[in-house]
Amino acid sequence: MYVRDIMVTEFHCASPGEKLSDIAQAMKRHNVGAIPVCDNGRLIGIITDRDIAIECASSGLDPQKCEVKEFMTVSPLAVHPGLDLREAAELMGREQVRRLPVVEGGKLVGMISLGDLAFHLGDDAAVADLLRRISTPIRAMAAGR
Repeated sequence: MYVRDIMVTEFHCASPGEKLSDIAQAMKRHNVGAIPVCDNGRLIGIITDRDIAIECASSGLDPQKCEVKEFMTVSPLAVHPGLDLREAAELMGREQVRRLPVVEGGKLVGMISLGDLAFHLGDDAAVADLLRRISTPIRAMAAGR
């Protein structure tokens, strides 16, 4: 099975100049924790609920005044639709990401999440290992824990 077989093809894209409060509302409306940031269909970043809550709001900044471009991850890790699901899972575990944009021909064509992989892998041990790897703090991994 491949990324193309499970990717979500209907998604909301943010623009770099949008206010974080508007993106938070879009996340709530679409029930997602991350929104890709695009410029003319090209992926330029990703903004997460954690970026908004931890980086902006907890710093005392106003999400109604802050723009996506100030807090997004620039040039996020992305995959091709033809990537095998097990390879996508390995990449997510190694890079400790819960969501991957799917890009083809320079354009964003889909998104996959940890939940999508867990549902479709069909291997409880592989899913448990993926979740453990994504969730392990980087300091613990460096210390060999």
